[in-house]
Order: sequence, then C-alpha cells, then structure tokens
Amino acid sequence: MTLGGGGQGITYSPREPVSDGKYLTKNILSEALGRRAAGAKLDFDTVLSLAGGGYYRYRSGSQNVTQFGMYGPEAPWYEQQQDGPDLSSDAYTHVALAYSTTGTTGPGVARLTAYINGCQAGTALVNQVAAADAAKGVLAFGNDAGTRNRGLHGSLDGIAVATYTGAVTPDDFQLTAPGSGCGDGTPPLPPGCEDDPGTSGPVTPSSVITVATCDRPDRILEKAAHVVPDAKQLAWQQKELTAFVHYGMNTFTDKEWGDGTEAESVYNPTGLDPDQWMASLKAGGFKQVILTVKHHDGFLLYPSRYSDHSVKKSPWWQGGANPKGDVFGAFVKAARSAGLGVGVHLSPADGAEIPAAGHRGKGRFGNNSAKKTVTIPTLVDGDDRTPATTYTYRADDYNAYFMNQLYELLTQYGQIDEVWLDGANPWAGQHNQPYQTTDWYDLIGKVAPHANVAINGPDIRWVGTETASGRDDEWSVIPFKGDPASRNRDDDMVVPPESDDLASRDVLTAHHPDYLAWYPAESDVSIRPGWFWHASQDSQVKTPAKLLDLYRTSVGRNSVLLLNVPPNRADRISDPDTAALASFGQTVRATYGTNLLVPSGGSPLTDEELTSAWSPAGDARSGEVVVESPQPVTFDRVVLQEDITRGQRVESFTVDVWDGTAWKTVVQAGTIGYKRIEHLGAPVTTSKVRLRALGARANPHVAKLGLYKAS
Repeated sequence: MTLGGGGQGITYSPREPVSDGKYLTKNILSEALGRRAAGAKLDFDTVLSLAGGGYYRYRSGSQNVTQFGMYGPEAPWYEQQQDGPDLSSDAYTHVALAYSTTGTTGPGVARLTAYINGCQAGTALVNQVAAADAAKGVLAFGNDAGTRNRGLHGSLDGIAVATYTGAVTPDDFQLTAPGSGCGDGTPPLPPGCEDDPGTSGPVTPSSVITVATCDRPDRILEKAAHVVPDAKQLAWQQKELTAFVHYGMNTFTDKEWGDGTEAESVYNPTGLDPDQWMASLKAGGFKQVILTVKHHDGFLLYPSRYSDHSVKKSPWWQGGANPKGDVFGAFVKAARSAGLGVGVHLSPADGAEIPAAGHRGKGRFGNNSAKKTVTIPTLVDGDDRTPATTYTYRADDYNAYFMNQLYELLTQYGQIDEVWLDGANPWAGQHNQPYQTTDWYDLIGKVAPHANVAINGPDIRWVGTETASGRDDEWSVIPFKGDPASRNRDDDMVVPPESDDLASRDVLTAHHPDYLAWYPAESDVSIRPGWFWHASQDSQVKTPAKLLDLYRTSVGRNSVLLLNVPPNRADRISDPDTAALASFGQTVRATYGTNLLVPSGGSPLTDEELTSAWSPAGDARSGEVVVESPQPVTFDRVVLQEDITRGQRVESFTVDVWDGTAWKTVVQAGTIGYKRIEHLGAPVTTSKVRLRALGARANPHVAKLGLYKAS
C-alpha cells in the first residue's frame, strides 16, 4: 500500500480489547515492512501505533531520523523517546514493537522494545503502563491510532500483530526481515558497505569529527574517544559556576513572561547596584555571569539603534545623562571589575515586535516578510560607526533586526564569553517566526570568536531539565545527524536533549551518526521558584544545603551549574539570596578546598593539574592504580576528573579502600568527564585507595582522584 501522509493509514480494532479504556493492558507485538518516500516532507510520520500509547515514527521535520516511545499514564502529552535507525527509501525496512506490561488493569510497569531488521534499536524503554485513548483503542499501521494527521509518506508491504505471553525474540516475528547480521548483537551494515570497511588510520583529535557511512561500530567509538573541547569550551567548563541574572521589565511588572505591550516608563529603577550583584555572586564562588539583556517581552537593557523599546525611552535614561542608563554597560563594567566573565541572554522570541495593536516594536516578528540582502551592521541615520568589516546575509525583517542587535552587543562592550539563546517562544503557533540560526552563529563566530553559544547553538547544550540535575552518566561527546557546518547542534542530535541516554556506546552504534561533536552540558536552575524576582518568594530561596546538592548533581556530573539569582525591585540581590550564596560558597571552599589524599612522593592523580594524568600501561582500556597516604585519612566525598583535553573516555570505574585485610568498594559508577563527585553514605578511614578503570573507549587519562570530608 502506498501512503501519501495526512489521514491515510491502516487501523485494526481487536476483537479482544487491548486496553481498559485508560491503560494498555495486553502484551502486543506489532510489525510492519515499510519504506519512506524519497524527498517527502515528513512531520511525525508514524509507522506503528499501539492504541495511542506506543509508537515508532519519524521525528518531526526529519527526512530520515526515527524515534520510538510510549505515552505516560496520566499525561498523554508526555513521552519518553529514543531515536531509532533511519528508514530507507531504497528498500523495505522491517520495524517491530514489543510492548509488555506487568499488570492487567491500572498502572504498573511496562517495557517497550523496538527492532529494526531483526536488531534491537537502542535500549528498551521502561516506564509506567502506557496510556490508551479510550475513543481510539485501535492498533494502527502507517498512522497514529485513531483519526490523526500523522500518516506515513511511503509504502507498507506487510503488517502483522499479535498478543503474546513470555518473552519476545526476533524468532517470533511473522514477517521476513531483510538480512540483519545481528546474531552477535551488531547492527546491520548500511547498504553498499559489505565490501567497504569505512575509514582507517589514526584519528586526529578535534571538537568535531565526521563519521563515514561505512564506519564500523568500533571505528565510531574510536572517533568518539578523540573528540575534544576547543579552547573556549575548555575555559568555560573550568569555570564550573556561572550565574544567571534575570532582570528587566518583568522585575517591575511582577511577571515571568511579559508580552511586549508594557510601556517603557514602567522600567524606572531607583538604586541599580550591579557592584552589589557581583559581590554576592563572587562570595558564592561564581566565575561568570549572564544578564537577560532582552527577555521574551522584547524590552532592551541597552540603547539599541534599532528599537525604541529600551532603556532609551524610560525615565531611567534621563536623556542620556545617567551614567548607568545603559544597564548592560554598567553590568559589564561591574563584572569585569569583579574579575567575572560576561555573558548575554538575547531572547530570540520578541513580544514587542509582534505585528499587532498595542505591541511596542515595529512589527517585525512573524510578519512573513521576504528575505532580502542585508548588511550587518545596517547603518542608520546619525550612526557614528565606521566598521572596518561588514557582513552580508539574506534575511527577513526580524532576522536582520536580531543580527543587528547581536552585532551591537558583541562589538561595543568588549569580550563576551557566552551568548545564551533559549528556544522558549510564548507565541508559538500564533506568530511563527523562522530563525536563521546558521546565520546567527556565523555572525557570532566572526565578531566574537571567544564566545560560546549556548542552548540553541554549537558550543553548549541544555542538560534537559531546569533542576540542575545531570544524568548519572553525562557525556560531552554527542552524536548527530546532518551537516556539522550548519552548527544547529540541538536540531541535529540523534536523540532528543531530554533523553536519559544521549551518547552511550549503545546509542553511538545503534544510530550511526553523521558526525560527533564536543557538546557539554549546562545545568540551569533558579535560586527561587521563579526566574524573575517576586516579593512573595522571599521565603522560598534555596537553602545552602540544597545549593550544595545542586553542585554535586551539576558540576559533579560533568556539567556547569547555571544558577539564576534575580535582583529585586530595589535593584539589588535580596538578603535571603545573598546569605544563601555566601554560605554555599564558604561550604564549597571548606569542603573541596584541600585534597586529603596527598601521597608521599606525589602522584599525577593528586597534583591538581588537569593535563597531568594517570593512564593504564600499554595503551590499555582498563587498569588499576593504588595511591597510599602517609597517614590515614577520613573522608565522605570522592572527586574524579579526566583530562578532557584528550577526550572523555571512561565508561565504568570503581574506587576501593583498603580496610586492613581486603579491598572494599566505596564507589562504583560509569562516566567521569570533567568532574565526578560521589557522596558516601558514611565517612570512611583508610591510608590506601585504589582506582580501577573497568572500561573505556580508548586508553583513559584520569587527572584527579580526590578525597574530601564535609565540613
């Protein structure tokens, strides 16, 4: 059957119900032989759907990236998902979903496993029993269950479905799968690769490494082991603590998201004191600070040439006489005086620029204007600039406006260390504005080569939550589909950024990426429930103990902690926040300031140099080393670091202590990366510690083994 998308597809209403109207209650094995239509525009095209609760489909907007998952029991919009291998347009692909549940009614535990051509795709998903839409309790092929507009653009050559008991293996499939070669668990070779082994020879370390179509799994892992940070990414990671300052129009309207209709006169500070902000953040140990120069409401905290919706039209500006009228300028000056790096958050969404009555801009956001040739910077009447270099792009009205803003911010205030571009858009679906992100990144790279572009960008990724909790195994080497030159890293990830597993050995080999890149995680969270200051939240500031735990789950999980600390309406960081920061900083310094493990004769594991490291002999991927202390030490914290200038390689390790008669394991974990912090359940005393590297992608380089005691 040839399917043309839309509502086309096949549905099957079982004679024996597979749900109780709310939950899937039967073990279901569903199969299809399918082929995608070459060149078709795909939008959540579904291959298989299990009563509305499980699916295998294309990722939205993708020509070839597929994913599978199941919906949660109480919130059908929530889904766990993991990308699966691409479906071919040249030959039929066998797809199977095996869904099993422990219960017959109500919530329980369910497992969903996907197979491609007889090979398991990635890892099985385990969650609560999947939800079922009571009105659409059918099984579907080539579309979602029920009447949906997610039809497959392609062909179905065979379908099969059954309930089952016990375990499912590929031997149970009723349809004939193309040759798989999965008997040893190895994914099948791409078409045409039977006589092509892929690339060979030494791998040159780089922050981006391409993967050839015919590279075997071992070669992909070898390449992953040689992906390293560039200089600006390394400097960013070593700062460990970055502060976010949400401040602006919303501070004075008591909102989280403004809409761009606010009068400029509403912004009228009385005691702006960025030096106080920096003193509070320095006490907390922060090394860099980012200001929301423009949030989603579009109000600008600097006097832009391209918009009047800024400090320039507020009473605060005082006709240009106020030395702190340019808030971003005052912020930068204070940060540099305090020795802090500087970042800027320029929201891509812009409510002021919505072309609707009451909005304060010029109607450039989502106005459907045509692209035209623009020169950045675009000089305006009275412009005093004489740029030595200009940049030409094809852009619509809003993208030209946005790039001119970027140019102002990145050329007028000295070195900017981080450009933060989030993807939130309060008007999605109402005022759709395409973002020319590749052009943005190109411009940033040219005018601010030292700046890391974060979140929607090529250098730093969002960890996937706003709780500052990284994964237990957080990889900085991430696999991608697409063209690395586009630098649209978030869009190109082979699994969504919220997934539990982004880059394990299983993910790398199951998805056969087009390229690998160093793409470290930034873990954001606010010190208060909200991101902007609200008087009602003064009693809800996170405690120093909570902040210390966030340090462990972010910095201690191979990430950077991005902690938001919003100034109040008196334009200062409030006393509860300042007190919490000071206590947190003091505790971190007291706890982690001195490594208790200082062996006689020294060791590369205790010398505090990132590039001084221990490695197993003979280029081995596993090995062990024992470090002896002259005196017994008592500790309840263990810190490890890899020399990430040579990549992230460790996949599993243990830390053992000698109790006088035998070795006792106190830490057993997976990845290390830039830093891993482990808290022990109770203090341990020993004079001899053993590190065992159990598995790695290549010869590991462990830079630090530290023992610490909570103060």
